[in-house]
Amino acid sequence: MPTESPVSAASNASPPALHSGRKARDAAAGRPAEHEAAPDGHFVQFYETEEFLVTSISQFIAAGLRAGEGALIIATENHRTRAEERLSADGFDVQRLKADGQLAVVDAAEMLSRFMTDGSLDEQRFLAETARMVNALKKGRSGLRAFGEMVAVLRQCGKDAAVHELERLWNRVARQEKLKVLCAYPMSAFTRAENGEFFEHVCDAHSHVLPTESFSWDFGADQLRAIATLQRKAAALEAEVAERKRVEAELRRRNQELTTFVETAAVGLNRVNADGVILWANAAELEMLGYAAEEYIGHPVTEFHVDPAAGGEFLRRLRTGETLRDYPARLRCKDGSTRDVLMDASVLWEDGRFVHTQCFTRDVTSRNRAERALAHAARQQSALYRFVERRRRAETFSQMYEAAIEAILSALGCQRAAILLRDGQRGMRFAASHGLSEAYRKAVEGHSPWPAEEPNPQPVCIPDVATADLDPELKRLMAKEGIGAVTFIPLMIDRKLGGKFATYYDGRHEFSRQEVELSLTIARQLALGIDRMRAEHEARERAERISQLLSLMPAAVYTCDAEGHITYFNRRAAELWGREPELMTGERFCGSLRLRRLDGSVLPHTEAPMAAAVRSGLSTRNGEVVIERPDGSSVVASFNIDPLYDEAGSITGAINVFQDISERKQMEDALRRARSEEEARRIELETLMEAVPAVVWIAHDPECRQITGNHVGCEILRLPRGRNLSRSAPPPERPTHFDLYQNGRKVADDDLPIQKAARTGRAYLGEELELRFDDGSSEWLYGNAVPLFDADQKVRGVLATFVNITERKRAEELVQAAKEELETRVRERTASLKEAMEQMEEFSYTVSHDLRAPVRAMQGYAEVVLEEFGDRLDETAREYLDRIIRGGRRMDQLIQDILTYSRLSRREVQLEPVSLDKLLRDILQQYPGMQPPGARITIVGELPAVMGHEPSLVQAISNLLSNATKFVSSGTATRVMLRAERRNGYVRLWIEDNGIGIRPEHQHRLFGLFERIHPEQRYEGTGIGLAIVRKALERMGGKVGVESDGLTGSRFWIQLPAAQA
Repeated sequence: MPTESPVSAASNASPPALHSGRKARDAAAGRPAEHEAAPDGHFVQFYETEEFLVTSISQFIAAGLRAGEGALIIATENHRTRAEERLSADGFDVQRLKADGQLAVVDAAEMLSRFMTDGSLDEQRFLAETARMVNALKKGRSGLRAFGEMVAVLRQCGKDAAVHELERLWNRVARQEKLKVLCAYPMSAFTRAENGEFFEHVCDAHSHVLPTESFSWDFGADQLRAIATLQRKAAALEAEVAERKRVEAELRRRNQELTTFVETAAVGLNRVNADGVILWANAAELEMLGYAAEEYIGHPVTEFHVDPAAGGEFLRRLRTGETLRDYPARLRCKDGSTRDVLMDASVLWEDGRFVHTQCFTRDVTSRNRAERALAHAARQQSALYRFVERRRRAETFSQMYEAAIEAILSALGCQRAAILLRDGQRGMRFAASHGLSEAYRKAVEGHSPWPAEEPNPQPVCIPDVATADLDPELKRLMAKEGIGAVTFIPLMIDRKLGGKFATYYDGRHEFSRQEVELSLTIARQLALGIDRMRAEHEARERAERISQLLSLMPAAVYTCDAEGHITYFNRRAAELWGREPELMTGERFCGSLRLRRLDGSVLPHTEAPMAAAVRSGLSTRNGEVVIERPDGSSVVASFNIDPLYDEAGSITGAINVFQDISERKQMEDALRRARSEEEARRIELETLMEAVPAVVWIAHDPECRQITGNHVGCEILRLPRGRNLSRSAPPPERPTHFDLYQNGRKVADDDLPIQKAARTGRAYLGEELELRFDDGSSEWLYGNAVPLFDADQKVRGVLATFVNITERKRAEELVQAAKEELETRVRERTASLKEAMEQMEEFSYTVSHDLRAPVRAMQGYAEVVLEEFGDRLDETAREYLDRIIRGGRRMDQLIQDILTYSRLSRREVQLEPVSLDKLLRDILQQYPGMQPPGARITIVGELPAVMGHEPSLVQAISNLLSNATKFVSSGTATRVMLRAERRNGYVRLWIEDNGIGIRPEHQHRLFGLFERIHPEQRYEGTGIGLAIVRKALERMGGKVGVESDGLTGSRFWIQLPAAQA
C-alpha cells in the first residue's frame, strides 16, 4: 500500500518546468524538456514531501489572488488547514477573501457527496456543481484557479474508474472555462512496477507535467555525480527487484490468507484513516450493521455513531497513541436501529505517521438489552411496590399524587408526568405534575382523549409527536414544550372515566406492551387510592357535618345503646334536661328525668317510646310528653324516635330528637283565642264594608289572583257576589267582559292600581279608571289602592276603595253643549263627591275607632286585672298581662300613626315661607323630653327660612327629634345638634345625635312603612314615624336622608326649597 495518497490540485504559480504528454515521462527519467509557460490548462505536480506540496499550492493560489483571479481549494482537512495558514502567513486575509467570494475552500469528501451516486460519478451533477462554483468565483474577475483532493479520496476507496472519469471531467471544465487546474502526486507512489500503468495514465491525463522538487535544469558536477549515483542505485535496484518479487509473492499469499481470515471472521473488523474515514471493513461488520461496502467504506466513521461526539472522542484517544479495550459505543444500522458494541482498537504507525486503525467490534446488543430489561423490570417492580406502600400510608391526596408521579417517572423512565382528574363537565384538570411548565398546563387543561361517557377507554400512545395526526394547536404546544412522545392512561374510578395520567418523553419513544401493561397497573392502583381516599374523606366530612349539625340544631338530640345507656347528647339536650347525663354509666333512656303523659299520668322509662324502639324496633313520630326536670320545672316536649341498626340488621340502640314546645302550646292556646276574636272583628268589618256606599275591593294574595269586594264593588263590575273579580286570576276565573282605561289608554292587567300596589309595596292614591264594558257602556271610578303587609313586612294583599264618578265624567263630556246646565250638575256632583269623601273620612274614622275600641278595652281590662289582682298572680301571669298592656299601647299608637300617614296623603298642601328657627324653638318648648336634663339639644348657627307646609314640617321634625332622643344607649346622656346649610337654592337641615347609630346595610329600608331596625323590647315604636317624615317631605317637594356608620350616632337631614329673601 503506498505511504502517500495522490492528490488533485489546481496550481497557480508558474511551475519551474512544464511538460506535456511523453515529455513528462522523459523529464521523470532525467532527460530535460523545454520550459514553456501556459496561461491555462490541466497541470500535474509530482512531489517528494508534503511541505513542498503545500508550498506549491499556496504559491499557485497566491499568484492568482494577487492577479485578481478567483481561487477554489477542494482538499482534506489537513491540507485545507495548512494551505490557509500559509496564505495567511503570506499576508492574505483569508476570511475576508471568503466573504468577498474570491476564495472558496470546500471539504473533498463533502464535495464528492454532491455528485456521487451508489459509488459512481454522476457527470451531470458534477458539471452542474462545478459550473455553479466556477461562475460564482469568476464573476467580475479575470480568471480562476482550482485545487482539489477528490481524486485522493476516490483512490483511497479503490474507485480507480471514478478517478479516471474525474480527471477527464476536470480537463473538460479547464478547457471550457479556461481554468488552470493542478493535480499533484507523490513520486513514491510510482516506484513499484505495478504503478507504471497508472503513472502513464496520470501523465497522459494532464496537459502539463511538473517534476519533483529535487529535479534541476542546471547541469553541474554535483548533478552529474548524482546521476552516476542514481545509475548505480538502479543496477542494485534491479537485483533487489527480483528478490522483492519473490518476497512480494509470499506476502501476497499470506496476505490472501489473512484477508480470507479477517473477511470471514465472526467478529467485526475495520480500518479508519487519520481523518476518520473508513478504509475497509470485513463482512461480519457490514452484516452486523446492514450496509453494503460502498455505503460504509469511504464514509466518516462518526457518521455511524449514534453519538458523534463519542465517536470523535474514540478517534482522539487513538491519535494520542492509546490502545483501547472494551470501548463501549452505539452504532446506527441501515434500518435505523442501533447496536451496542465493545471495540478493541489500536493504530498502525509508520515512521511516526498515522496509517490506519485496527479495530475489532463485538456486538453486545442482546446482552445489554437483557441486562437493561432485567434492571428495568427490577426498577419497575420496586417503584410499583414503593407506590403501593406509600399510597396505603398517604393521608392526603397530594401525598398520594406525589407517590404516583415518582412511581411513573421511575418505572416508565419518562422525563415528565402528570395526573389529571375530571372536573364535572368541564373536562380534566391537573391534580399533580412534574416537569411541565405552567403555560403548557394552562393551555392544555380540559383536554381529554376520550369522550366523557366512554365505558371502556384504552391507552393512547403517541411515539412521535412530530409525525402524529394531532390537532395542530396541540401539536404546536407539545413542540414548544419539547415533548417528543406521550402516552395517556385512563383512570377508571368507580367504574367510570375519572381522569388520566400522562407520561412525556423528550424524544421519540416506542411504547412496548410491557410498558402499557405496567402503566395500566399503576393506573388501577392510583384509581383505587383515589376512590378509597375520597370515600374516607366523604365519611369524615359527613361525620363532621352530622356532628356539627347536631350541635347547632335547636332541637335536642341524644342516642342510647341496646341496653338503654345514653351514648351521645347535644348541648340542647343537656339544656332541656337541666343537666348533663353521664355517658355509658347507669343512666338509661331518659336519665334522671320523670316523664308524664299529657293527661298527667306517670310514664315509666321502661314503657317510654325510646325503650320501645330498642326493644321492638318501633319508630315514633311527633309524640308529646311532659318532662319534669331535676330543679322541679317541667316542659312539654315533642319527640321523634328511630331505632339504630348495624350492618347485620340487629338493633344497636335508638336516637331521639325532641323539642321544648311549651311556648308553642301556650301560643296555640293564645292563637285559638285570638282567632276567635279576629273572626268576630272580621264579621264586624265585613258588615261595615257592606254598609259603605263605595267600591271596596280586597286582593288576598301578593299576585292578586283572588280579589273579592263588597256588594257595590261586585255590582259595578256586573258580577255576582262570591265571584273572583281579579283580572290577574287564572283564565277560567278571569272576568273578560270589560277593560280598564286611564287617560284614554287601555291599561294592562299588571299595571292596574291594585296590581301595582302589590308589586311595588307602595300606595297608589287618587287613581282614576274608566270601565268599558263589551256592550259599549262605561263607568268611571276614583280612589286609592294601599298594600297590606304581614308581620315580616312583606306584601300579603291590597285594599282598594273607589267611588263611582261616572256621572261627573259624563257631565264633563257635555260641558261644551250645555255649559250652564253642566255647571249646575258639576256642583251637584261635586257636592255628591264631597259627601262621598266625607263618608270616606267617616269610614276611616270608623275603622280607626272600631280598631282602637277593642284595643283600649283589652288594654283597660288588663290594667284593671294587674292593679286589682296582681298580688294574687304569679310572675308569669303578671308578665303576660304586662305584655298585653304594652301590646295595646303599641297597637293604639300604630293606629294613630296610620291615620296620620293617611291624612298626610290626602291633606291639601300649600307651600309658604316658614322660619326654621322659630319653628324649632316652638317644638322644643312643647316637648319636655327634649329639654334638659332629659336631652341637650343645641342649635348651631343661623337656621334660614324654607318653603314648606308648617303642620307637615312640624310633624316631620318632631318625629326626627323624638327618634334622636329615644335611640340612645342606656346610661348615655342624650346630645343633639341642629344646623343648616344652603345648597343650590335649597336648605338642608341636619339633626345629629350621639345615639346607637344605623348600620349602612339597613339604611335602604329605613323610611318604609312598618320598618324597624332595632328590637322592640329595647326601643318602642310602630315603624311608621320615618315613613311619615318621608311622606311629609315628598308632599312639600323635599327630601330626607341619613348618614351613619352604625357605631357613633346618626346624622339625619331634610332638604326643602329656600324661601325668597
